[in-house]
Amino acid sequence: MLWPCYCGLPAVAHKSVLVPLAHDEWNIYLNMWDKFFELPKGVVFNTIEERNFLRQRFKNSPLQGPVIGVAVDRPDDKRLTVPPAHNDGS
Repeated sequence: MLWPCYCGLPAVAHKSVLVPLAHDEWNIYLNMWDKFFELPKGVVFNTIEERNFLRQRFKNSPLQGPVIGVAVDRPDDKRLTVPPAHNDGS
């Protein structure tokens, strides 16, 4: 979480949607986040794992919202190729 988000979200909590980008790192366990995650009107999660982790970590917070799925999947089709780099001479 970035400091501007931590400081700014309380001012607009009633109309906010938080995209936490959270992971299981030491700083998410600081108690300063306990009330913070109760503030947003909604949350958009990037992965199911992020959603499950935050719901476990902040059991008293509503944390309702969709998982939008941010990832890159390798194509299964072996016929897909990467086009050659374009060299325009510059």
